[in-house]
Amino acid sequence: MLKEQITLKDINYIFSGSNGKPDKELKTEYLERLFKVKKQDASIEKTKVKIDEQIIDSWDYYISKDILREMFFESEKCKFNRDKKKRIDKALKEWNELGLGELKWPFAAEQIDNVVHRLNRREDITEREKDEIISDSIIRFRRIKEINQLKNDYIEYLVITNNENVIPTFGNKRDVDFYIDGVPFDQKVSKSVGGDFKLKYGEDYRTVAINNPELLAISLYEHQDPNRFGADSRFLVVYLDTDMTSDEIESLLKGIDFSSPMSIVFEYEGKDHQKNKYSTSCYLILLHR
Repeated sequence: MLKEQITLKDINYIFSGSNGKPDKELKTEYLERLFKVKKQDASIEKTKVKIDEQIIDSWDYYISKDILREMFFESEKCKFNRDKKKRIDKALKEWNELGLGELKWPFAAEQIDNVVHRLNRREDITEREKDEIISDSIIRFRRIKEINQLKNDYIEYLVITNNENVIPTFGNKRDVDFYIDGVPFDQKVSKSVGGDFKLKYGEDYRTVAINNPELLAISLYEHQDPNRFGADSRFLVVYLDTDMTSDEIESLLKGIDFSSPMSIVFEYEGKDHQKNKYSTSCYLILLHR
């Protein structure tokens, strides 16, 4: 936990560059700013190993947090994600101008083979009509995926911007997107509450999710992909309304205080068909009107 100390693993997450690898220049700039704030006349080490040791030895959580946030707001990643606001609105406008209808996934990525297979077996339409149907679906799929990625990056920017207790990461390394109160969180986005949650709560699934977010969080952990299983702390973002504008997302996130994560206990059946209990902490953001 960063409030006590910073580890080499944390350094690799925080100071990763756009390529996902540790960035020596970022580390050097951080140390220069740290020594200036603390009025220390110290020279920066030259080698990667020594620089990492220097960051660990001189770590001061509250001072370091402020410096890293200051650096982030001057970074290209921050500017890039902040500009996603305009791109979200532009993408939604184009969707409407193209007459693509409801902002709804035409199919799940893993179902495309079955979708094409069923389409090919149809005898009531021409080959050209089949092409037009699949082309329309692919266009909608691509555009929704792009819109959601824009929203995901903008959400990350808003979380960091509106919460002084958040330390950002500079790259796009997997597993950790930011630290909240010194704890690492991985932002995971779900395009819906999931079929299992809908099956369990039926037509009331939306109301249940809004009024009992812990039940949805447990469901998401319990029904995660076995190949990507984890009980780590996560920042869960779930879409209830897919067509929310950037202003609506911004308004929603501005009113949330990220200082007390949700504690949950869940069961997971592994590949060996044995159920085990896990405990973790998480945040759950529901995108809805």
